[in-house]
Amino acid sequence: MAPMTSPVDAARRFGVALADHAQDILVFALVIVLLALAARALIDLSHLILASSLDVRGSIAEVLYLLVIVELIEILIVYLREHRVAVDFMVEVAIVSILREIVGHGVVDFHWEQLLATAALLLVLGMLVRYGEFRAHHGFGAGRRVPGEGPERPEPPSGTTT
Repeated sequence: MAPMTSPVDAARRFGVALADHAQDILVFALVIVLLALAARALIDLSHLILASSLDVRGSIAEVLYLLVIVELIEILIVYLREHRVAVDFMVEVAIVSILREIVGHGVVDFHWEQLLATAALLLVLGMLVRYGEFRAHHGFGAGRRVPGEGPERPEPPSGTTT
């Protein structure tokens, strides 16, 4: 015999399911917007590269902007699959965003205090990416391999020779 559920429990489950679907639709819309921004950034990058005078700083900043967009899309896709946000992806986005700002403004435009603080922040974020165990504990990024974890290639089944 199936347990009886109250109308309140059924309404709560319905509300949670509705909110979950609405959130998925919102995240999917964000992916679409980011794809449109990436397409626009690619067009801008092609104009920068094909211009008569190549703006190297602007081109590098545009490439870094595209990398940020790609990482954000990856974060949203992981969220849609697992309903969790991978912290290591967010740290990578922060690192690329900081580097983009440095390249965009130029190192000479910063005061030494700002450069020291930025270097310390990049060092801490880099250590988080390298030594943090975000994926190992939560199973994020199943398709991405963490350097230093596991074999370089899959082990052959026992009894076979390579």
